[in-house]
Amino acid sequence: MKTYFAPRMFDGNQMVLNRLIHTSEKQIEKVEDTTLSIPELEQQGVSILQGLLVPGFIDLQINGGGGMQFNHTPTPECLHTMFNAHAATGTSAMFPTVITDDIDVMKQSADAVAQVRAEGIQGIAGVHFEGPHLSDSKKGMHEGKHIRPLSQEEMAIYCRKDMGQVIVTVAPETVSEEQIRQLVSHGIIVFLGHSNASAEQANEALSAGAIGFTHLFNAMSGFTGRAPGLVGSAMASADAYAGIIADMIHVSPISLQAAYRALGSHRLFMVTDAMAPSASGHTSFNYGDDTICLKDGKLLTSNGNLAGSVLTLVEALQNAHFKAHIPLQECLKMLTSTPARAANIHQQFGAIKPGYANAMLVLDEHLTVLPIP
Repeated sequence: MKTYFAPRMFDGNQMVLNRLIHTSEKQIEKVEDTTLSIPELEQQGVSILQGLLVPGFIDLQINGGGGMQFNHTPTPECLHTMFNAHAATGTSAMFPTVITDDIDVMKQSADAVAQVRAEGIQGIAGVHFEGPHLSDSKKGMHEGKHIRPLSQEEMAIYCRKDMGQVIVTVAPETVSEEQIRQLVSHGIIVFLGHSNASAEQANEALSAGAIGFTHLFNAMSGFTGRAPGLVGSAMASADAYAGIIADMIHVSPISLQAAYRALGSHRLFMVTDAMAPSASGHTSFNYGDDTICLKDGKLLTSNGNLAGSVLTLVEALQNAHFKAHIPLQECLKMLTSTPARAANIHQQFGAIKPGYANAMLVLDEHLTVLPIP
């Protein structure tokens, strides 16, 4: 058992002062306020934290990191490398993301996630299959040759019960409402993305059980007065979630502000869409037959298209607060409690409460991650 004193703490919902946090190796045992002075606490062996204590960050869309790309190397070793690289920047729970690929890569990825979870790595909270049931016209960097309808082969992978929580991104024009209902009936979380669907099609998918939108604004039908598209559906919804890549490349500060004002911090959350060079010194990686290169902070395909990001969640926090001027408490919700609820892991991650994972970090005034003693 170890006890910490946090002069300032964000508990997943609000800022609080002067809290004692009692932890065991894997979970938070007790949280209480205190009026004891710092010398009195030090005499009791309490570790005094400098800065703001917050829950560990949660990333629902993360393709690589530490120099490794999950699609390219769908192995437990790759997952360990990704997790360790991003954990050093504040991420405590992640959903390794498999972008559009052949069925064998999907199976190998599923096996790798299952094996790492069996090893007890609680930070690998599940898996996100982003594709292959997408719109070819909005495929982005995804390989068109692998885009395909949903078959029983993919459904069998999604329905496995040894991978933690499963998230699947689909384009509503490529899957039926009945297929969405079937996925949801098996406990699978359905997001909408890489789609040129109308707002009406998106709304029908939401009614069938989809709960949100993948990387809002990017690779989806945009918003106009007569054709609101997926963006309009997301912003008009009363309860749908949306992930957003707050690297100030995929979205501008004004777009991030607009999304925050439309959805609020209880529905909008931040993702990295990180690729292999993220949280590393690498500057390129292979995807299919192409080499993706980092240039001026952007990951670009050989024909100049954006190909994910090198973002980390702590950088997303800094961008949202310092560049988009979103209040810090609201930014922190979008990195912790909101993605936890969206991914159905809110009983374990996203808050500093008894029974939750011992996954905390300290931020300084620049929102840089500090080590916890």
